[in-house]
Amino acid sequence: MATVPEVFTPLCRCGLAPETVTHVVLRCPEEDAARAALESRLAPRRLPTAGIMLRWLLARHRLPEFRLAVEIGDEMRLEDNGDSAD
Repeated sequence: MATVPEVFTPLCRCGLAPETVTHVVLRCPEEDAARAALESRLAPRRLPTAGIMLRWLLARHRLPEFRLAVEIGDEMRLEDNGDSAD
């Protein structure tokens, strides 16, 4: 089985289930408040857009296997703002 460095268990930090996208987005009790805020952003839409869902997941730092994507996104935002990470 492949593992992710620095991820020592597949369980969500709530301890109720594996930390999957489905669990975090739909069921994790630790995300109740954040989920309510997400639902209010999605309310005008019939179906959530993938972009909104992905940004929400990455901002929550709940899926550490995607930390490289977050780091790259942060670097790109710095470059777009004319800042330098150096």
